[in-house]
Amino acid sequence: MADSKLNTNKARFKPLNKEQRDKCYEAKDLYFKYCNSYEKEDSDDCIKLNEHFAQSCPESWVVHFKELRMREVEYQKRYDEYKKQGYNVE
Repeated sequence: MADSKLNTNKARFKPLNKEQRDKCYEAKDLYFKYCNSYEKEDSDDCIKLNEHFAQSCPESWVVHFKELRMREVEYQKRYDEYKKQGYNVE
């Protein structure tokens, strides 16, 4: 029974064409360029950019890109912290 659910979900997903992928990546890049700090996330502009990002990309892509960005931010925080403590992080 689980297999039939998997097949149904798979059948509903349509791969994006190049134009749709380009639109998605452009929306993602714009969102992260201007809204990459928690201070800005609640601004009207970032809310609109987030909505545009969510409408331009499949939901699974939005989740993936946001998780990836969170990991990058955490890595940068740790990197900066270690460097501040005098560790050789180069």
